[in-house]
Amino acid sequence: RVLSLPGSATPTAISSGFLHSLVLLANGEVWGFGSNHVSQLGTKELDFTEQPVRIGALTNIAQISTHGNVCSARSAD
Repeated sequence: RVLSLPGSATPTAISSGFLHSLVLLANGEVWGFGSNHVSQLGTKELDFTEQPVRIGALTNIAQISTHGNVCSARSAD
């Protein structure tokens, strides 16, 4: 299944954890989809989401990583 990312977004990395995934875009934004039962996606909703949601607190990111239910990001700054 193809997921929709915003506009002409160019993914540069994807990382998959336990039932969720993160996508890093060339502009430094991070989007996530899948399970959010322990706030892996950083949103208020604790539901499963099939469509990517922007993880707003993460900007100017250079690298992403997931392991189990844990996500991490390294800033480009």
